Amino acid sequence: MIVLQNNNAQLVANRNIKILLVSVGSPTHYALWNELSCETLAGDLRGFFGNEVEVSIRRINKEEDIPDILEYFKENPQDIIGLSIQPGSLTLLDLFIKGYNSIEFMDDDNPLIVFGNQIPTYFPNEMLKKMPEGVIVRGEGEESLRELVEFVKGNRNLKDIPNLVYKNNDKIIYTELETPNLKNLSFPPGTDTIHEILKHGGNAMVQASRGCPWGACAYCTRKSFRHGKKWEGFSVERVMENIMNLVNLGITEIEFCDDEFIGGRDPKQLQRIEDMADGLENIRKENDVNLTFRIFSRPDIIYKENDAEGNTKMRSLLLRLKGVGLVKVYLGIEAGCKSQMKRFMRGMTLKEIRCALKTLKEFNIDIDAGFIMFDPELTLEEMMKNIIFFRKENLIHYNQWPFRPLVLNEGSFIKEKLDKEGNIKGKDIDFIKYFYEFKDENVAKIAKILDEESRLSRSLFYALKTISKRYFDHCKKDEETILAQRYVEEAGSIYLDLMEKLCINIRTASDERIREIINNTRMHVNKLAYRVAGDIVMGNFKDMDGRLKNELKNYGTKIHLNDM
Repeated sequence: MIVLQNNNAQLVANRNIKILLVSVGSPTHYALWNELSCETLAGDLRGFFGNEVEVSIRRINKEEDIPDILEYFKENPQDIIGLSIQPGSLTLLDLFIKGYNSIEFMDDDNPLIVFGNQIPTYFPNEMLKKMPEGVIVRGEGEESLRELVEFVKGNRNLKDIPNLVYKNNDKIIYTELETPNLKNLSFPPGTDTIHEILKHGGNAMVQASRGCPWGACAYCTRKSFRHGKKWEGFSVERVMENIMNLVNLGITEIEFCDDEFIGGRDPKQLQRIEDMADGLENIRKENDVNLTFRIFSRPDIIYKENDAEGNTKMRSLLLRLKGVGLVKVYLGIEAGCKSQMKRFMRGMTLKEIRCALKTLKEFNIDIDAGFIMFDPELTLEEMMKNIIFFRKENLIHYNQWPFRPLVLNEGSFIKEKLDKEGNIKGKDIDFIKYFYEFKDENVAKIAKILDEESRLSRSLFYALKTISKRYFDHCKKDEETILAQRYVEEAGSIYLDLMEKLCINIRTASDERIREIINNTRMHVNKLAYRVAGDIVMGNFKDMDGRLKNELKNYGTKIHLNDM
């Protein structure tokens, strides 16, 4: 239980408020980028409160990180500990809480524990079971965290702070939901974890907006996370200050991790992007830096049917962005057949997807593509249309996981729909997802085979994909990065072939024929793994941290690394 008002306010009235923000990540994922969630909160707190606060950031990505962090705040008592809970992190979170609970604090010296990010937002009750004295912040946390600082000072009651969930006298209290107006968030993120990017090589994440101008896809949670708000942009000045801070530290490539970078096709949004292009051009010139970047967008933003004038303006805008460093666009394609697109409520056409791809290829702008192959209502006919589309558009270069299933998340329309239909078969809070059954039994068989077969090599090819993603700009990629990209594309092609053969044969083929198809896939994957091992021996992969070697050993006893 926590009290509604901080009774220890007098103890902190005459000193700085100390805040430790801890990102708790998944041990199965690599820390590819800066910790933007915590850096965003840290930058806002430092900008808003100035020298009234001392904010630090730490990461937990493996069990070995926990003792150091526990020791840190034993030696440096904190007023607030904010835990950003990433998908797949609950095992590490439980270990952290166990270690935290073993600490003996002085009377009235316990910090306020605050949970944030997606898992606490959608499953606050489960978080409070883990730590009943904690406070949950739902959704975007800047303004709520500002208010929690005031609570620690004794200037606020918890019940008056928006977006909170907490326990009081064994009763769970939910405060009013509010989404920050981004115009009020003028302070750029901190740069606390940028040194990690500079050490290992790669790009830094920047957020220029939040939400999506469409905001209606059946599987998406972004609208619910923003409490109903759609797309909203940060000020251009804030974004440029953020980028300038990164460039000053040595960053030469950034990823605009916005759900949709441009914000629509109306003149106001296009002018905003023109202003950003001007700012990027100035940064490149004034610092003599080849700053490059990737953005996320929807196909119907790039190309819209029956809008020739808008398409001309968009082509001009893309060329302008390319001139100031745009090298890659992540395009949310998601489906290659009309019926599945309609089910996903995508609000676009196949022609718009094809023309968007054609436009980017014409301008020599590289592409990443989002694609969801399996969903609960998928038919074999739809699967084959998807495969044909995938091959015709040569998407394997842009998406190396062509067998990806729809992830059923809390807060999405399709989750509510399947719940009403009785097709929710369990949940996994750790990954914010629910389980479902496929209506077509043959699709279910194929999905199961793909999952089981890809699981054997998934970690290996994920490690290779991590290497391939170090840079988006081809001019910045080294031979190791290019080699890793070839491997993940080849692996993706193997599984695309498997999926196609199963789709053709699953209805009529004997069990023996299906086993033959599966064994043939295993043989090709084995050969690929042997080649990766050979490239490590030859020194083509540096593998300084030993991750590739470890994944090869985990892959199976047939992969021998005695020469390494």
